[in-house]
Amino acid sequence: MYDFFKYAVGEGLFTAPVDKWKRHRRMITPAFNAKLFEQFFPVFNEKNKILIKNVTKELNKTQMFDLWHYVAPAALDTICQTTMGYNLDTQSNNKECEFGEAIVMASEVAAMRIYKPWLYPEMVFSMYLKLTGHQRVFETVKKFPL
Repeated sequence: MYDFFKYAVGEGLFTAPVDKWKRHRRMITPAFNAKLFEQFFPVFNEKNKILIKNVTKELNKTQMFDLWHYVAPAALDTICQTTMGYNLDTQSNNKECEFGEAIVMASEVAAMRIYKPWLYPEMVFSMYLKLTGHQRVFETVKKFPL
């Protein structure tokens, strides 16, 4: 199953073979401690304040709204800022984020592949991506400056 996602995101910690995963996990585990997460509190607070401000505008309206359109950019901003030091600032600018949309689409396509056995072979899946135009989605994810 991880091989399906490897196509989308490349070989990383989550898609690496077990022996490589164990080596990398041992190296990074000490970095995840309470002191590290305390350093991220200002980022969490900043991004959540923006989220609350944006959602509050919708609460005064009588129509229903999709909370996902607010939570997804907030999560993406927070993750990129804390893990890569990259401030996308998608929720402050109310702008569409090509990378965020590509991540969602790539995840959906990779998950869909699990339920469609005819897409298991790499060659067939590659052709499917080219024919449906989804190839651009994976290229967008891979070209993001990490």
